[in-house]
Amino acid sequence: LPRLRPIVASNCSRTTHISGAYSRALRGHAAGRKELARPFEGRIVFAGEATRPYDVSTAHGAHDGGVRAAEEALAALAPDGA
Repeated sequence: LPRLRPIVASNCSRTTHISGAYSRALRGHAAGRKELARPFEGRIVFAGEATRPYDVSTAHGAHDGGVRAAEEALAALAPDGA
C-alpha cells in the first residue's frame, strides 16, 4: 500500500508525563487488573482500560472502566442506606 501515508500521528513519545508509555500486564499477571479495579479503602477508585479484564488497550475498555469507577465513586458518596 505505497499510496497510504499518515495524516495524523501521536507525539506521545515527547510528552513529558507519559513519554510514550504503554501499560500492559506482565505474563501471568493479568488477574491484577481485577485488584486495580477494586476501590481502595472504599473511597479511592481507579478508572480506565487497565482495570478491565477484557477490552484492554481499547477506547471502549477505557469508557467502561470509567463508567464503573464513576458508579463506585457515587456509591461511596451516597449516605448510608440510600
